[in-house]
Amino acid sequence: MKYYELVNGEYLSREFDQAPPELQGLLKDAKYSLVIEYHRIDRADDNSDAGMGYDYSNSYYLYLEPDIERMIVSDGRLYAYMCDPQRRQLLPMIPGERLEDWHYCSPRYKDGVIWRVLADPERRTGRIGFIPVISGEPSSFGFPEGLVGEVLRKLPWEDQRGYPTGRYQVWVSLTDKAMEDRESALRLIAESAGVKPIPAVKYLDEPK
Repeated sequence: MKYYELVNGEYLSREFDQAPPELQGLLKDAKYSLVIEYHRIDRADDNSDAGMGYDYSNSYYLYLEPDIERMIVSDGRLYAYMCDPQRRQLLPMIPGERLEDWHYCSPRYKDGVIWRVLADPERRTGRIGFIPVISGEPSSFGFPEGLVGEVLRKLPWEDQRGYPTGRYQVWVSLTDKAMEDRESALRLIAESAGVKPIPAVKYLDEPK
C-alpha cells in the first residue's frame, strides 16, 4: 500500500509500510474517522420543447471510506485527498471542506460531482458495497456465494425521458467472510456483475 507526500511541489509516491509509526497512525486514523461524501449529479428538467424535453435524474449520494492510497501528507501532516488522481483534484482533509467538479451546469441540465469531507466519530467499517449500474432484478444478479449478505437498496436507472431502463444502482451488505479481504471480495463482486463496485460506509439519500 502506498500514499503520497508533497515535496517541493511534487506528489511523490511512498510505501506505507516504510512510513514512521506516527505517520501510519495518522493515515489510519483519517481512514476510519473521516468520510468522503460523494454526490454524483446527473439530471435534466427541460420543458422547452413540449412533449420532447428531457426529464430524468440519475443522481445519488455515496459516503466513502477514504483510501490511504489517495491521501497526501506534507511535513508530517495530513494535507489533502486526491479525488481524481489523473486530474490531480485535491480536497483538503478537513471536515466541511468541499470540492465541485461540474462537467455541465445550467438551470435545466446538471452533470458533475461534489465531494465533501465529514467527520465520522462512529468509525464505520465500510460493510456496504455500491454497484453503480447493473442489469436485471437483484434476486438474479448472481453474486458470488458467501460475499453478499443482502441487497440493502436498489434504485432504477432512468433514460432521458425518466423511464426505468431495467438497470439499477444497488447497495449490498458485505458478509464477515467478505470483510476478511474486502478489496478482493469487491473485485469478485465486480466480475460477477460486470461493473465496478465501490466500497461505501453509508447509503442514505441525503447528506446529514
